[in-house]
Amino acid sequence: FEQPDFNSLFQCQKSETEKQEKDAPKTSSEIIDTATVIDYFQSLSKELKIEDLITKILSMLAKNSGATRSILLMLPADKADINIYEHQEGRVSQYTLPENDNQLYRIIPRKIFNYVQNTGKELMFNSLSESNSGIDELFHDFQPPLAFLALPLKKEEKLLAIIYLESSLMTDIFTPQRLEFMRNFSAQISIFI
Repeated sequence: FEQPDFNSLFQCQKSETEKQEKDAPKTSSEIIDTATVIDYFQSLSKELKIEDLITKILSMLAKNSGATRSILLMLPADKADINIYEHQEGRVSQYTLPENDNQLYRIIPRKIFNYVQNTGKELMFNSLSESNSGIDELFHDFQPPLAFLALPLKKEEKLLAIIYLESSLMTDIFTPQRLEFMRNFSAQISIFI
């Protein structure tokens, strides 16, 4: 398996995000209210069925990230079937596909899935509306969203799942504050799943 060179593809995005993190003033709407986070986790802890828990998680992720589509890909330890939960337009759909099934790559672009699965690192792009030759390659069979974020969910350095968020409405939705919230929230989600 040959790893794509995402470093050069997203270099301009990284420096722009770092600049935003330094220069961005924190407004009351961007500061995560501790009471809200506690409320979310109390709500999650009451769920006993994994499907209900995942539905709440995806709804919370979509609400707090500004994403129009959120997906949780649960990776099996035995490399058998992947459980996929997709939240879009207020509904959650569940699919089960073998890892090597090409249908999986109609849900999430193959190169994004492979990058996060093989490296265990997040991948984000906030302005896909910019002309970039690598974007067409990345979203080969897809209509590219305006922004996306793919986050690994790990427990003791073992990759359990991948969260994929995208926005088809706006660019620059993953502000430094939202990105930090998503990282922290994702770390906590791995405890529940």
